[in-house]
Amino acid sequence: MTKKSKIVTIVIAVILLLAVIGLSIALGIIENKRKDGNARLNSVYEKSYFEAMDSLSDVEIKLSKVNVIQSSALRQQLLNDIWRECDVAASNLSQLVTESEESTNLIKFINQLGDYSYYLAVKLKSASLDEEEKTNLTEYLNIVGTVNESLISAHDKLINGDKIDSSVLTDYSLIADAIKNHSTVEYPEMIYDGPFSDGLNDREAKFLAGKEEVTQEQAMEKVKELFPDATDIEFAGSSSASIPTYLFSLKNDGVDATAQITTVGGYLVMYSAFRDVTDPVLSEEECVAKAASYLASFGFGDMKEVWVSNDDSTVYINFAYEKEGVIYYPDLIKLKICSQTGALLGMEAQNYLYNHTERTFTFPEQSNISLDPSLTVTSQTYCVIPTEWNTEIAAKEIVATKDELVYYLYFDPESGEEIKVLVVIDENGKLLM
Repeated sequence: MTKKSKIVTIVIAVILLLAVIGLSIALGIIENKRKDGNARLNSVYEKSYFEAMDSLSDVEIKLSKVNVIQSSALRQQLLNDIWRECDVAASNLSQLVTESEESTNLIKFINQLGDYSYYLAVKLKSASLDEEEKTNLTEYLNIVGTVNESLISAHDKLINGDKIDSSVLTDYSLIADAIKNHSTVEYPEMIYDGPFSDGLNDREAKFLAGKEEVTQEQAMEKVKELFPDATDIEFAGSSSASIPTYLFSLKNDGVDATAQITTVGGYLVMYSAFRDVTDPVLSEEECVAKAASYLASFGFGDMKEVWVSNDDSTVYINFAYEKEGVIYYPDLIKLKICSQTGALLGMEAQNYLYNHTERTFTFPEQSNISLDPSLTVTSQTYCVIPTEWNTEIAAKEIVATKDELVYYLYFDPESGEEIKVLVVIDENGKLLM
């Protein structure tokens, strides 16, 4: 081998060595990023898991006390606590579990338990619980116990060094059977979260149909655009639910938060943050104005506030799509506003994404409707409402009062036939027309 050949060989060897080193470094960086991403996603799951577990443990303990105490005041306090804990548990489970009919039913059950507890708490102000209601609470206690057993088994995994992930409640058989076997509870048809707050949920996001998919990077830019003052924005995972999303963790307004951006269209569908409120100084009107401003910045136009509920620290506001004076209740977006700073604490737009589309409903100039003369009408409007058959119908909404109760009455606008009657039980809630 000549001297020149040796030099060429050495140069090639050095180049190959550098290439191998460079490739190793690159693969190491990719692997570290992958591990970092998994770690962030796992931390989100673990946070949701522990908060859900704490809340449902409290619910089980307080349910066990409700039927054994005699004081109406203490019983009312316990039921109010159960209502609040159920809200926290449902919110965390919605981020933790995989999308399925079983998980949807589980979260629906927890929401119903919270709503039923609130209804009973209000009733206790003027009457006692009857035997049927006590039996219902005992059935609820049995179901919550089954759910907690499943969560405890996941806790055992964590202690043994396993990771918590979205399959934490993969075995739904016991939970599903418990819910099915105790499905005899009849829920009073009352408004607790605004009229038609459940909306329609037929698993087809009509609003997103035909829109382009966005990349993870584009979704990240969307979060930065929607929350320009946020810091520590990091990708935390993705969801393949019926509305697929990218999940991001961030620090906004000085608190930790999570945001979900749809993979199709790049819309904010969910936002959640928590803040201790010590000095609620903003009025309901100021909070509603803040919420409307957030909605506009998120790209949702022609929205009208239709419900507000204030617990002195957080103001809950429902907005529905409005066109030419007609309110479309299926197209609902819910927001939570901090009454101390005006910061956004929560936002959920699933119903809007599922249902918003062009409609062809027509309404008469006048409707011939007969009302009980003892009712005092406070407002009326035409609207579109969801039905139990997962369809939509036109209606005339009349809000009226009687004996200090507020009623929402819905009539067929053509025939005047009564369709549905709801009664408000949230003393702090009201319709904004």
